[in-house]
Amino acid sequence: MFENVKRTLRRSIARESLDFGDPEFLVQAELEALRDDERTIGPAGDARTKGEFRGNVFAGLSLREQLSLLPLIVGNFREMKRSYRGLDHTPTRDTIEEDELETLEARADELGVDSIGYTVVDREDILEDDVTDRSVLYQHAIVFSCPMDPEAVGEAPGYDTLETVNETYLDTGVVANKLADFLKERGFGAQADPGLGGKTNFPTLADRAGIGEYGRHGMIMTSENGITQRLGAVYTNIENLPTDSGERDDWVWEFCQQCGKCIRDCPADAIRVEPERTEGDNLSFYDRDACSEYFGANNGCAVCMSACPFNRVGYEALERNISSRSSDARETVSQTPRDDSGDASMRQVADLSSDLRTTTDREEIAAILEDLGRKPDNWAEFGTAFVASDVWGYSEVHIARGDDPEPHAPVVTLVR
Repeated sequence: MFENVKRTLRRSIARESLDFGDPEFLVQAELEALRDDERTIGPAGDARTKGEFRGNVFAGLSLREQLSLLPLIVGNFREMKRSYRGLDHTPTRDTIEEDELETLEARADELGVDSIGYTVVDREDILEDDVTDRSVLYQHAIVFSCPMDPEAVGEAPGYDTLETVNETYLDTGVVANKLADFLKERGFGAQADPGLGGKTNFPTLADRAGIGEYGRHGMIMTSENGITQRLGAVYTNIENLPTDSGERDDWVWEFCQQCGKCIRDCPADAIRVEPERTEGDNLSFYDRDACSEYFGANNGCAVCMSACPFNRVGYEALERNISSRSSDARETVSQTPRDDSGDASMRQVADLSSDLRTTTDREEIAAILEDLGRKPDNWAEFGTAFVASDVWGYSEVHIARGDDPEPHAPVVTLVR
């Protein structure tokens, strides 16, 4: 195996492009055997196609940086290879006791898992591949997240971010394999799926399992780590896993709809303003080709993660802010009429805080509206903007009609 690993690394560093499917040649035989196993569940005809990131992520690194990454890359290859061991195991149980589940979750916590949940795998969740389609042995899934270093993510794109990405991928591999071993030792069927080279659409499983919510960049945000984590899974035959995900944090998607910072900051203009529906009613949040090209040339990029307020500000801080603003907004809307556009409340200039920045520059106002994801032509008669800003951009913008609005003149209020 390690001769193959070294050969892959030499080729990856030397060649002009690194296809992220390359590491899987190490397990190509296992993939094909798994696909041909009569027990396996393969992708549906309208399943999502497995993406491939092209480009040489080593190109911009010094020799020292390249060498320092090698142990992480070898470790990821090792855990990927390990995930195929014991797939011929014959389970003797398919129901887990409550105390056993608690022990499983405690073990996951010991291994560094921050979020864990349970769901059922649909065939549409299993990824298709141009070479070998993915396959899973069991329909039930344990989905988990491992934390990344938010400070290193904040340096994207660059070596520090690339390093923490590889470190966390390795963490998911270790966790997936150890949890699978834990279950098999107790008579259950289990198949590990590390974050690198996954067989299913992890964000979809994580969303359904209730451990996080989608953002506009297509990644999952969790209450424990915001956007800074990587996902992994263990597929199992356990039929009584608690798949009820409970309450959802719907405010996350609402916040993302108002924010859009990942879209504006993406250097490749790859993130879609609105996700597109693809095969099997799947959602495509970004242009894979545009992302892939920049990704490969810029150390694995991750600018969308760095820019995201869930990394810069934090999940709990954003939730508190949104909750307080929602209460204020409900009170304001209940006491005032709505604008003709139907998506902004009406307030009076005299009600506004005196410390708001004021501008009558139409180009600046148009830019502010565009930054908020609004079309300026919706408010063709605007004349004055009253602007409050905070750490993630414009938090509150009041647009008045007329260049010199009288007190109590109506304004359009936009709140991020």
